[in-house]
Amino acid sequence: MNLLSSTSEQKIKRELIRMRTYGLPATYTTVNIKGTTWYRLYIPGFVSRAAALKEAQRLRRKLHMQDIWVGK
Repeated sequence: MNLLSSTSEQKIKRELIRMRTYGLPATYTTVNIKGTTWYRLYIPGFVSRAAALKEAQRLRRKLHMQDIWVGK
């Protein structure tokens, strides 16, 4: 489940700390999109896409982050 993408690693690191204060096992990675480095904050390890979707819905409300998305 993806929480946030940004071209600012500093922003992602701040949000990573915030997610961990909620006890969430968030981490981040880098992706290159058309020559631009993006930092993607995510929570890994869901047993199914359905489980990730359910948790995404819960976290959107709890964290007030409407842009959370679940990949394919």
